[in-house]
Amino acid sequence: MDIATMFNKYSFIGHEFLTWLWYATEKSPWDLNVLKDKKTELTVGNKITITNKKPQAGRSAKVTIQGEESDLKEAMLAVQDGGWVSNVHLRLSIDEVNYEFTLSALDLKFTGFKCKQASKDNTNSDEIDGAICEKMYLISEAMRFIDQAFERFIKFRLNEKWESDILPELSAWVNNSESTVPHKKSMREKLFNL
Repeated sequence: MDIATMFNKYSFIGHEFLTWLWYATEKSPWDLNVLKDKKTELTVGNKITITNKKPQAGRSAKVTIQGEESDLKEAMLAVQDGGWVSNVHLRLSIDEVNYEFTLSALDLKFTGFKCKQASKDNTNSDEIDGAICEKMYLISEAMRFIDQAFERFIKFRLNEKWESDILPELSAWVNNSESTVPHKKSMREKLFNL
């Protein structure tokens, strides 16, 4: 199978991953405790883009919700209408270091990445080198979180209970987004009998 065919065949995975991240931030944040040695918290930030491709009509529509006070109800309506999360702005906290970035479903690419700034009064080359190393470390921590979250999602997605246990929960969440009561058991507990 050539690379273009594989890309088209599995391009839905990124969209499902971002939708699952959104779901997990609201309903099962404990499923996002993927860095065993770190305290983490993930929330949906101030922008989300939903793309709805209507092959029968030969067109696609894109809905972008943004703003500090946005409540994401319009985005949920677009998902209910068959849309896919294509970009999401995320706020991540790892051991009290705060990150903000947008994650793309197409290639899981980070854009608009912001994190704790290194000291700005770097005057000698050692301080500048240290600031660069600190920034690289902070970026790698956020990337490690997304990598681990994606790995957990793939384990959930490939599990035999995905269709019977997880998909109905996701569907219920999409169709009843008013509910904010977290589930008593995490997906990990349900899938792997923990």
